[in-house]
Amino acid sequence: IRRVTKSELHGGAEIEYSPFRGNAVGRVSQPSMQIILGRRGVGKSTLILMVIRQLLKRGDIPAWVDVEPFGKAQNIGAIISILREMFAELDVVIGDKGRKYLAWQKALKQLHGNSGTQGVGENYVNKLIEPMRRGLAEISRGLRKDIYVFLDDAHYIGVRLQPLLYDVIFRILKGN
Repeated sequence: IRRVTKSELHGGAEIEYSPFRGNAVGRVSQPSMQIILGRRGVGKSTLILMVIRQLLKRGDIPAWVDVEPFGKAQNIGAIISILREMFAELDVVIGDKGRKYLAWQKALKQLHGNSGTQGVGENYVNKLIEPMRRGLAEISRGLRKDIYVFLDDAHYIGVRLQPLLYDVIFRILKGN
């Protein structure tokens, strides 16, 4: 902790600055389902990015998806778009090492098979879950690495879609 002086601040007040207390980065980088809550501007996204940096150094496989661009989407196509972004992020980290894993390649192909998202329903999303789960399991076991997915600002997705989004992500990652 360090004191921030009046000359360092806009507004002239004196505050204590503490980036993250209590080993927050270490706790968030544990393989478990977690929710990071806090008011706007407290550093949730910064914490996630610090954790991702640490995971990459360890050789693990993180994906960061910014959900804010999806606004208050109310159609299931937004979930497909989020899944595509999630798998694209994972694919960048995995790189060429993923080419030899058939279930991973099948999951990528199936996810991008229907390039549109209009008129896509919950049944379509449910059909994607098992191939994606198998693809992630194959990669995680084959590379002996943990997989981490961070949905930043997930509350931006429409309220009706939030339970389905969280359920889909949980089912895909379960056991990986």
